[in-house]
Amino acid sequence: MSADLSAIAERAPQNPTQTVRQPVLLIRDIFSALDCIGIRWSLLREYDDYADLIRSDIDCLLGPETSRARLVQAIRDECRRHDAHIVRCDGLYIVVCGFENDAPFFLHFDFCIQCHVGNVFLYGAEEVLASSRLNGSFRVPSSDVEFGAYLMKCIIKRSLTWEKARRLSRLYAASPEACARHIHRFWNTSAAEEIALLASAGDWVGIRKRLEEFRAGLVHRAALRSPAWAIKHTLNVIGRRVSHLRRPNGLHVALLGCDGAGKSTVITAMLDAFGVGFSNSAVHGFVPALMQRALHGSNRRTDTPHALEPRSAAVSIARALMYWFPYYSIGYVFRYVELARSTFILNDRHFVDVLVDKRRYRYGGPEWLLRAIWRLVPKPDVILLLDAPPEVLFARKTETSFAEVSRQCLAYRELAKSIR
Repeated sequence: MSADLSAIAERAPQNPTQTVRQPVLLIRDIFSALDCIGIRWSLLREYDDYADLIRSDIDCLLGPETSRARLVQAIRDECRRHDAHIVRCDGLYIVVCGFENDAPFFLHFDFCIQCHVGNVFLYGAEEVLASSRLNGSFRVPSSDVEFGAYLMKCIIKRSLTWEKARRLSRLYAASPEACARHIHRFWNTSAAEEIALLASAGDWVGIRKRLEEFRAGLVHRAALRSPAWAIKHTLNVIGRRVSHLRRPNGLHVALLGCDGAGKSTVITAMLDAFGVGFSNSAVHGFVPALMQRALHGSNRRTDTPHALEPRSAAVSIARALMYWFPYYSIGYVFRYVELARSTFILNDRHFVDVLVDKRRYRYGGPEWLLRAIWRLVPKPDVILLLDAPPEVLFARKTETSFAEVSRQCLAYRELAKSIR
């Protein structure tokens, strides 16, 4: 994630009262900026409405001469004007975060200089740009080029829903002969004639029934038409994944706080507000849920955290060294892979929590061991302490005494001061 993320957390707009939605204004201005600096572009499909444009990846093809540095700088300049920020820049995949009515929104720009799905090459940039036309504020391909690209994408991704079928029917009806030529371009004669016949009749159920057959034919023919491109694309994908392992673009956030501080509520709100800014999201507890069920069963009560006596010092030390330490150190490899896949990870409590509330985890060993483990294990990117007056927390959750709640509040605040 970009360092600009910290700036997002520090501010929010005062009065965004535009009649046109703020995300739409930002999208329009970004593409206008590309026009001003001479970057050729075209969306890869016509969006049904602005809401669809905002919540989808914005697939956009650029002229092959485009400089990535100039593209990123142009977007960053427009973001600055709109008080927004680039929060992810993965090659030509750029995620922008802004605010509308104090709520964050994310725009996912998926730029490319060739139209492809996976390692299947579809169209070159010049062909798409030459066919593009202005539709409102945006350039879009001609209906036959859009039909070809959209049909291939649906088949390769094995995703031909009723909504997508209706869109394909509209595109085919706008230019049936040209659309049929695109079908013949990507399949052999017999398969192309069958697909064209089914498409002209609007029989997408027939195509869906033979989806795997048509997909295999498409992929095979594409590999024969451009084998060098497919190999180069595969190597580029491998290179990007290695780069992600070196510099993960996910975010790991741990939430701490007394019972009643609202961790579960905040986690749900954060997933709703920020989860769309990442490719994936995940929520973890203090230890794996699977391990918890294996050790304590699925019916273990959690509303009496201090009901059981602490374990002996020997058992506590063994548990800390053989269970907690491996999970938060060696087990972090799996968390790291999640982060490399652009995952938004939220932890409802973390190992550091045991320094405040040893009784909850029935720890009866020395505190120096816990502090040593905490110094050694990888840390979350962000630690949030949810705090409230003891009176409020005790009113929400009465499972522990008021004195214990007051003690934990002070202990969490002291702990927060010691953590970067």
